[in-house]
Amino acid sequence: ATPTSAATAAPTQPADDLLPAPLYVLELGQIARIERDGVSRRLLTEERVQIEGVRPIAEFALAAEAMAYIVGDLDADRLVAADALGAEPRTLYSEPGHELSDPLFAPDGATVLFRLLNNQQPADQPSGIYRIDLAGGEPALLRADDPVDDPVNPARAVSGYQPAAFSADGSGVLLLAGPADDPEAGPSLWRADAATLAMAPLLPATFARAPAGLPDGARLFAVSLVRDAAGTATGATFQPVALPDGASAPTPLGEPFPELLERALWAPGGAGVVAELSSEERRSLLRWLPTGGEPVQLPSSEDGVVQLAWGAA
Repeated sequence: ATPTSAATAAPTQPADDLLPAPLYVLELGQIARIERDGVSRRLLTEERVQIEGVRPIAEFALAAEAMAYIVGDLDADRLVAADALGAEPRTLYSEPGHELSDPLFAPDGATVLFRLLNNQQPADQPSGIYRIDLAGGEPALLRADDPVDDPVNPARAVSGYQPAAFSADGSGVLLLAGPADDPEAGPSLWRADAATLAMAPLLPATFARAPAGLPDGARLFAVSLVRDAAGTATGATFQPVALPDGASAPTPLGEPFPELLERALWAPGGAGVVAELSSEERRSLLRWLPTGGEPVQLPSSEDGVVQLAWGAA
């Protein structure tokens, strides 16, 4: 996409919008925005780094009127903040030896959480989750990583932490902790109680991808199918489905597709899902799959999507 002025006002949306909100896409190390018509796409950032061949932006987060993103550069990572159209970018935090990741806005949009991995020797502050005001200032430690008992062979009980999501009422934040690989990590669908943290399989025999929940208790996800309705082996395909609360089997929300599902972003309320797909012919396909509607191809670089997020409707 040809870079345009990030300060330009968003275009007026036509009455036949396809998407429920603007879609933000991280591709080729920059953040782009696809408007609700599903056609218009423009570049919001023009970050540059000193490392040849490295794509500047690694991750980003969105609030209603702001964005925050991580730039990995030669001297130090940078946590950058800008408005929702990428205008007036400014560095919130940067320190040599501090590796930054996992930005997450607090519900009020005025605070950003992020993970800081301290690679300095000796470390001047603990690794862990920090928060910083969007207006600026020094970051404050929210949760430090567990002390490492053995740097060469640490115990599996030792965890590092990263912010994942805030609770619906904003009173708590979900952390993902511990090793990412585990014999029981997937691909089955599990349910965890938010109060007790007790976990149980939801559909243990199902190869599930990209789960999401609705306020009425229904779960949305993509299921991998290896047989058709008659039981004939067809090779792996994916299909968006819903599992209503109390149901024992999922309900299809659209037709199966043969491409590999790389990542997915469900629309608020379950109106559909944006999916990045790949095939032998195309490395990356960005597609809007509305519930009960026809799939729509979205504009993308075809080089591989790193992250998707909905903007403010």
